[in-house]
Amino acid sequence: MKNFSLLLALFLLPTAVSAEEISFLVETTYASSEVQVVPTVLPTGRAGATSSQASVGIIEETMPSSPVPVTPPVDDDEEYEDYEEDKEYEDDEEDKEYEDDEEYKEPVQKVSAPAPVYTVKEQEELDDLTLEQLEEYADEAEQSIEEQLTQLEDGFTVMGSSVMDDLLSPTQRAAILRRSIRTVGQLKIFTKALSESDENIRQVKLGDEKIEISYRQKAKLFGLIPLNYLLKTTVKDGEVEVKQPWWHFLARDDVKSYKTTLQEQLDLLGDIDPEDPDLEVKLQRQQQTLQTLSNMSKMLHDTGMLKQL
Repeated sequence: MKNFSLLLALFLLPTAVSAEEISFLVETTYASSEVQVVPTVLPTGRAGATSSQASVGIIEETMPSSPVPVTPPVDDDEEYEDYEEDKEYEDDEEDKEYEDDEEYKEPVQKVSAPAPVYTVKEQEELDDLTLEQLEEYADEAEQSIEEQLTQLEDGFTVMGSSVMDDLLSPTQRAAILRRSIRTVGQLKIFTKALSESDENIRQVKLGDEKIEISYRQKAKLFGLIPLNYLLKTTVKDGEVEVKQPWWHFLARDDVKSYKTTLQEQLDLLGDIDPEDPDLEVKLQRQQQTLQTLSNMSKMLHDTGMLKQL
């Protein structure tokens, strides 16, 4: 802009202008184009104090800003490991949901055992036996001690399952064998259930002072020929007696050891005062003796069977 003004002035002036005039024009042009600087006058006295107080008030009224949290720089390796852990966790959750869906889609089916099928006649017999047992247990309080003692002195005989028709069901036998007896009628039912629970029991005779059981046992004739025979074991007044067939001296078995062990087991039961009027205690001792006889007879039979193998 300065150069343009200078050229315009030189062009318009006549050629006869002197050098002093041209120099003056150049200085005037440059001087008019400079920016004028206006001096700033600082306030003094009361006005200055007022402005300083206002600035101090503004500073005091300004609330301090909350500090900005600075996040430390994260290493690239650590950030990658965190990403991998998050990825593995998400994959595990997806696998778990997938497994749950598979288990839900393929539920385990329960296998129920088929119910036993009875004919009309068999069902009627089972129902009659059940009613008979219930009546026997329900009438235990109505029977007098004298009547039961008379029944026990007369005694009774129970045959094994091989010669009986009206057999108890397995559920009935298990329930009866778990009970403690209190009457002679209950002792009869217990003896029946015990005889039917072991196919080798052939006969049971029970009285006031004597119990006899006939049990099928095994032996070897001349130590070579296996055979079966009936062994009669009697417990009278706490003493064990064993009756064997006449040819038994030609056979080999463990009857002698059986008799000794049975006597030891019965001695562990203790003695009962014969003058004791408590009928329930006496009947329960008969029950324990009969159970011990059955267990020992079965043990002798199983031992003889193993020796023949």
